[in-house]
Amino acid sequence: VYDARGEEVIFYVGSRGHQSDIGGTTPASMPPNSTQVEEEGVLIDNFKLVDGRDGVLREAEFRALLAGGDWPARSPDTNLADIQAQIASNNKGIIELRKMVNYYGL
Repeated sequence: VYDARGEEVIFYVGSRGHQSDIGGTTPASMPPNSTQVEEEGVLIDNFKLVDGRDGVLREAEFRALLAGGDWPARSPDTNLADIQAQIASNNKGIIELRKMVNYYGL
């Protein structure tokens, strides 16, 4: 979250969610017979999901990640909707933090 001038980061927001199916050898998550983590679904490591201060979702790149690997995601549209909900929750956090700063100050 940037300050009122848009110059300095004053807060960070985040959310944690569970994707119902991110690929893998079986639907859902954590197949009991997995012997390597790749069998549990698509691995995402340090991926920039939202680009720039305008908050542009990198949808094509995210879909490419979901389609990658030996066992790709079964329902990328559902995964995308879940991710968009997480982004919306972060945006709500930004709004509420700004209200608090306006009311209480820094």
